[in-house]
Amino acid sequence: MLLAVSFTACKKNDVPPVDTNLIGTWQTVPGISAGQGISYSYVFNSDRTYTNKISFFGYLPGQTAQDISAYTMYEGNYSTQSNKLRLYLDATVNWDGSNGLPPKRVAAPKPDTVSNGIDYHISKDTLIFTYYSYPADAPVLTTMKYVKQK
Repeated sequence: MLLAVSFTACKKNDVPPVDTNLIGTWQTVPGISAGQGISYSYVFNSDRTYTNKISFFGYLPGQTAQDISAYTMYEGNYSTQSNKLRLYLDATVNWDGSNGLPPKRVAAPKPDTVSNGIDYHISKDTLIFTYYSYPADAPVLTTMKYVKQK
């Protein structure tokens, strides 16, 4: 008599759980100066994907401060552990309203780490990032605040 036994190995899931407080759309209030402005936004999804969009307003002739002139959008995956956020870039999408062309998506040559760990904190409906920004030879401690969109 032949007896077949099958064993299934259970591997511990090494991926930390998603911080559900982070999921959603977060946006800065556009800074308007001389009729021109910039808005920064993040969208964090429960499947660990994100987009980071930088929009430019009022830069083209005849535009108001509310008219979008161009944008750059970063797409990828993210992970969190404790109060650290890591971003991994999959693609960049660029659109410039001055040339009349559709947005152009460029895949990253390989998944690229955008950040090695942004400190983040959520207080009520405000997401606060603290990180070191450029220049690389004299990094500057930077804080950005985003408001959760409803």
